[in-house]
This record gives sequence, structure tokens and C-alpha cells, in this order.
Amino acid sequence: MMRKTIVILMVVIMVMLTACGAKLYTEGNAQGYTSINDIEGILFSMYSKTVGNATAVTNISEKMNFEKDQTYLYKNGESEYLLFNISSVVLAVEKGTDFNMANAKDKKEAVTSHDLLGIWFDIPKKKLSYTDNTADGTYKFIATVNGGVSVTSEIYNDFAGKLVVISDGTDEWSLFIGSVGTDYDSLSDDIKDTINYIAASLKIADKEKTQDTVAVSLGGQTTENDSEVKDSSMDASLEVSIEEGDEAAVNASTENTSEEPMEESSSDASFEEISADSSSTTDNSNEDSTSEDEVEIIEVDSSSIDFGDDKPDDEKDDDVDTPEESADATEADEQETKRGEIITLNNQKEEEKADNKIYNSSVYDMLKPGNWGYADVQTGKIKETVAVKVSSLCTAQEAVNLIKKACTEKVVPYSYFEAPVGCSWHLVKVEDQGKKGYLNIKVVGADGNKLTFRGIKYPMRTYMLDFKDEVYAYYAVPNGCSEYVLEVGDGTISNELASAYYLIDNY
Repeated sequence: MMRKTIVILMVVIMVMLTACGAKLYTEGNAQGYTSINDIEGILFSMYSKTVGNATAVTNISEKMNFEKDQTYLYKNGESEYLLFNISSVVLAVEKGTDFNMANAKDKKEAVTSHDLLGIWFDIPKKKLSYTDNTADGTYKFIATVNGGVSVTSEIYNDFAGKLVVISDGTDEWSLFIGSVGTDYDSLSDDIKDTINYIAASLKIADKEKTQDTVAVSLGGQTTENDSEVKDSSMDASLEVSIEEGDEAAVNASTENTSEEPMEESSSDASFEEISADSSSTTDNSNEDSTSEDEVEIIEVDSSSIDFGDDKPDDEKDDDVDTPEESADATEADEQETKRGEIITLNNQKEEEKADNKIYNSSVYDMLKPGNWGYADVQTGKIKETVAVKVSSLCTAQEAVNLIKKACTEKVVPYSYFEAPVGCSWHLVKVEDQGKKGYLNIKVVGADGNKLTFRGIKYPMRTYMLDFKDEVYAYYAVPNGCSEYVLEVGDGTISNELASAYYLIDNY
């Protein structure tokens, strides 16, 4: 009987250990998370829907029209990554920080004396709680901190979360993941689970293994289980022409890309919803499109993530509270987390480009309207590099008038149709020294992926007008969008061909 009891206990313990092990961060990601390799030398994870809903920007500065309830993503492709919704969440990652936690005699002083992408940190209740260890030559430090984030003089907030610092002895990387507040302990268990998961995900990248395991790479992101809402408003206008018997409209107004119509992904309401437990996570990619008022929020099952006690047995306190420190802590709780100066970041090279020269370009070194750029044109197996120029940007009624004129004068074999709801037409002149007569022109976001604005993904398509020996391209842009990019050529951020990248801003 005793032997039977022991066997049963061993089985129960094994099941418990296996279950816990499955919930910890390993080589893969929990469902609903994205593995990101935009920073040289490391990998880290973020909730997929938050990354997918983010509007990519080229800079963080006062001139940007940030909104308090929208999610934004800035990155420079090498050492800086900042994703934030000032009302709910911040994720900041940087290569080249100098916390030097492995050698710091006073870790509390080290945390408060250095910044991460302009974010400065305070210690909750004047007492630093942290864990650190060294494994396989990598030192890793994780601490509970508060961070003050100011992206403009009017867009700022305080965040409670985890600061992670790792070092391989040569380079140092740091990550801060936080939710709105100044008391980490008061956050919900779901949010703390999510913060802990993302903090634990930061690791030195294994380049060979990363290349073998990444399934779909979009500008440094590996996405899984993406499900988006589609709006066929753009296609509807083309269908009208076809039904009227104007078959030529099919060819004349064919877009420069095979991208799908406008897509909408679930909006970010709060970090609380990011971590909410949902047992109905499904992939609706093959189902019928949902209307704009019926957006389905796909949530991660946070019950599959368990980091146990908020303060592990090996978590350390930098010092012990004294009565004086307790009084200081009470006073500190009543104050806001300290904020440094407004964060200022820019991922564009500052080189001034002359209008009479031709330049190579990328999403981190873009052209302005009026500049000449190199672009590859692929025809079958033949690739030709040509010089192109985008200029003479027209918006609002000026663009509408030119498009209507082209339709009236039968430059195109279809009638004028309105831009999709919430968008307006923009139009540019396109020149091509290679005289190919056709260029692949796409509208993309500042990171080279689909243009995302206020949680909605917009089509890449453009429409060509050959008007009085001049070529124009027009396309839909969401109203209020501060910046977008025209990708001219057959190159993308995912292939080896070149395109000319034009940054169009409306600051």
C-alpha cells in the first residue's frame, strides 16, 4: 500500500513539474506572441496584436502628432526599439546601454543613474528587488522598477514593470516592459504574467538557430496566428465599372501590387486586455470578412504563462528598510516617477541629398520628393536598375481635380470613384530615366511593412495615370496620417532587390 502511494505521489509531482515547465519561456513563444530580432545580437518577444496594431514612425519628437490612445513603433534596425501606447504599455529595448550591472557594487545607484532610450528609472518604495545570474557566459539582471516616459510635452506617463539588462562580456542590451502605474504590486496577475514573460524572453540570439526556426519574417518580426478584418471599400469602386460593362477598367485601374484591400486589426484598449484570459482564441483567416463595427479581439490565453510567485526565492533586496526609509517610501509613493527630458529619436541618416544626384535608399535612409533614387525592375529573370524620381505631391481637392480631369478626358477607361471612407487621395508625379513605362509603386508604412494607422492596415495599391506625356500615381491615405512611404521598384524589405524609398510627411 505504501509503495502504491509513493508511486501515485511521484506521478502527481511529475505532472506538476511538466506543466510548470511548459509554461516557462523556452525556445518558442506562447500563442499570440511575436519573436522580434530588430536589435542586433538579441531576441525578445511581444504580444503579436500590439505589434501588429502599431503605427510605424521614423522619429520621436515634438513635431509628431501622437495620440494618447494609439500604439506607435519606432526602430532603427540596429540598436533602438520603442513601442508604446502612452495609455497602456511601453516596451523599450536598446543595444549599447551602460548599466554594467554585473560589476555594479551599488545596483540601486546603477539603475537610477542610467537611462534606456531616454527613459529614467525610479526604485519602488526605495528598495530594489531583483534577480541576477550568469549562464553560458551571459549575465542577466531583472529588477522591478518605475519608468517615466515622455514622448512629447503633452504625451507622457509613468509605467511600472521590469528592467532587464543582459551582457555577454562585450556588449550590453537592456529592455524595459511596463504597464501604466507606479506600483507594480497593484497590477493584475495577468499583466504581471505578461510582463514577466516578455522580460524572460530577452536573450542572446543564436543566428543559425534563428534562421532555421523563423517561419515568417516581416521586418524583423515573426508573426503567428494573425487574423485581420477586411474592408472591400476599395474594390467596390472597381466592381461598379465592371458591372457597367467597361472591361477595360480592369486593366487600366489595376493596382501596382497584388495586396489585399484595407484590413483592420483589433485596437489596443489597454494592457489589461492584452493579457486577458481567453479560451476562444481562433484563426479566422479563412472566414468571411467582418464589418468595421464587428472587430474581433483575439486574445492570448495568459493561463498558459505562469511565473509563480511575484518574488522568487532567489530574488534579492538591495537593502533592508529602516523606519526613515519607510517614511521616504511613503512620500515617494505620493509623487510621480521622475521624468527626464522628452525622448528624441530619429532613424534617418541626416545626409542632405541634392536634387541632381542619384541615391541608393532604404527605410532608414529615405529620399524626399524631388530626389532621384535607384530602383530595380525585374522582368522575368532579367533585372534592370533604373533611376526614378517622385515629385509634385498633390493632396486634398487638388489631387481630386487632377484625377477627375484624367477620367473626364478618357486618360483612363473608367469613371472617377471616391477614396475609401476615412481616406483621401494623394497624387505624385513619377519620372523614370530608364523609360520602362511601368514601375511598381506601393504605399507602405515607415518600417516598409503595410501602412498601419489607428490599428487599421491599409492597402499598398496605387493607380497610374499617363496624362499628357507625364506619368502620375495616385493612392488612398488615411486622414490624419502624419507620415507614410512610397516604395518605388520591385525591391521590398524582405528581398534583395532595390527600391527607391520616399518619405512623405505631413507634420
